[in-house]
Amino acid sequence: MAKFSRDKRDKVLKSLEYHLRRAMVLARQAGEIGLPSLRNLGWEEFRDTSRPDSDNPVTLASETFLCLSRDAYGYWSGHLRILNAILAFLDHQVGRGPTEEQLRALATLLRGHTVDADAVRAWFASVFG
Repeated sequence: MAKFSRDKRDKVLKSLEYHLRRAMVLARQAGEIGLPSLRNLGWEEFRDTSRPDSDNPVTLASETFLCLSRDAYGYWSGHLRILNAILAFLDHQVGRGPTEEQLRALATLLRGHTVDADAVRAWFASVFG
């Protein structure tokens, strides 16, 4: 097993933050309303204190998705810009994105009930791991 590197983790998180911030800019430019700021979604707390001790882009992406994309009751918030930013980040990191079938599987995990964090982690690992 590869040794954990804080420097690598911090670089991965900076890349992830770039994708998230770019998504927010695009949302504002498109005139979208109702998307909270990254700060209000909890990004800064996650990045600074709650992120996992991992430098694996897939692990960091799945944990970021779980942190930023669930409401107080555990349901998916429906913020597609956040999901798209995370998928773009992973495409950049691992060189591939999900297929239509894999996206449908993720939609099934997120739709209409509280989000099963372990199932979402497994989805990210199976698609990008």
